[in-house]
Amino acid sequence: MLRKALQCRLGALFLAFLGLSCLEEAFVAKVFFNTSGRLERGSLSDTSEAPRCLVPVYQGLCLVRKAPSSDLLEPVLLSEAPGKESSESSKTQFLASLGRPASGPLLELQQRTLEKGGAGGASGAGFWLLDLSASPEPPKGSDLGAEGEWSKLRSRSGPSVMDALAADDYAALLSTAVGLSEWHRSVPFCAKCGGRTAPFRAGLNRRCEACGARYRPRLDPSVIVLVTHKKRCLLGRKAVWPPGRYSTLAGFVEFGETLEECVVREVREESGVSVDPSSIRFVASQPWLFPRSLMMGFIAEASDPSLQLDAEELEDVGWFDRATLQGALASEEACDGTPASLNVPSRASLANTLMRTWLRDAEDETGAARSIEGWVVIVSGVHEEAQEDDIFEAFSEYGDIKNLHLNLDRRTGFVKGYAFIEYENKQEADAAIKGMDGNTLLDHKLDVSWAFAKPGSKKKRR
Repeated sequence: MLRKALQCRLGALFLAFLGLSCLEEAFVAKVFFNTSGRLERGSLSDTSEAPRCLVPVYQGLCLVRKAPSSDLLEPVLLSEAPGKESSESSKTQFLASLGRPASGPLLELQQRTLEKGGAGGASGAGFWLLDLSASPEPPKGSDLGAEGEWSKLRSRSGPSVMDALAADDYAALLSTAVGLSEWHRSVPFCAKCGGRTAPFRAGLNRRCEACGARYRPRLDPSVIVLVTHKKRCLLGRKAVWPPGRYSTLAGFVEFGETLEECVVREVREESGVSVDPSSIRFVASQPWLFPRSLMMGFIAEASDPSLQLDAEELEDVGWFDRATLQGALASEEACDGTPASLNVPSRASLANTLMRTWLRDAEDETGAARSIEGWVVIVSGVHEEAQEDDIFEAFSEYGDIKNLHLNLDRRTGFVKGYAFIEYENKQEADAAIKGMDGNTLLDHKLDVSWAFAKPGSKKKRR
């Protein structure tokens, strides 16, 4: 019973059960905008003596240029030395903390920017939003000391800057900068007393200058779900989308509603399809700062596939087989917005991740889900005094173990009876299941199976 509940509810309950602080350790699917810690979030000190890398934004536009030795794009960053006064009037700009690069392409881009600005190999530099939205018109790149073109990060009608960036982490930085800028512009006055608000806490909050009320950037929770029925998936399209564009169903969470309730309601309202609540499984989350959503992605099975279109919500909705979806994802036309029998959102979207996850699941006839990077098995019946070394020694003979986690009782420190093991490939995980299921460890009989079974799949008993 407990294992079945774990399989069906992979969201916050699963993360809490594991007791992990990192999504990457919890085997969640990788998605666009997730830098996996390469961009360290949080407030930076605005009195730091370290130089700053500024990310210019003007009314939802960001400054980009061609990346070195590439036809792709990269953000234009500005280098600011400690204590240096900006050439722009303080009345038409402000700074806000965006985080600090820890590794990867953002760190390399920052180093190039600082070297060009004469800061050399300075360490500790952070990224700061340079919001120029109050200017009467966008400043020329040359006036800012860097050549570039003001561009919209996202386009609904076809290819966008977001899809043409040389590194995915660039999109995470730029979307955070644009989203934070838009939020600041939306909260000029206090909702309590009507007084003016001003940025504070390194630009991550706003505070009323009259009554002191504080405001944080708001994220609107929403769900996005790929509903399946046998070998088909449910996709819909809005009238404003490019010809041939279809995507997964999505909607905002109502006040007081759980994520699971929202999945069932949104699918029923938009398509008439009934979702089996027990089949809902979490895949990944994604900030979608256009303007301020936090999307939670799920895959679920339909209990009744009958369609009843809500014309006010969608122009069309229908069932698509795997081959059709696979072709759309593989086709060069699938993400460029040109007319096609079916084109789908680009890989920047969580919808794309859900589609690819479902297709990967379908490739595995055992029922093991591929909404994760590796292959994960769940081991139940673990002795309360078992150690990680005991589990590792017993299971490592079947393959290289990428991650191993014992679920411990925080009060007693004893094992609660469960462990999760991640292998690099399916063959290793499958061998571990066949070799260890029903065997004993420390005089306890083990029950070993896939951690995430597809809806409707059942474990085969020997």
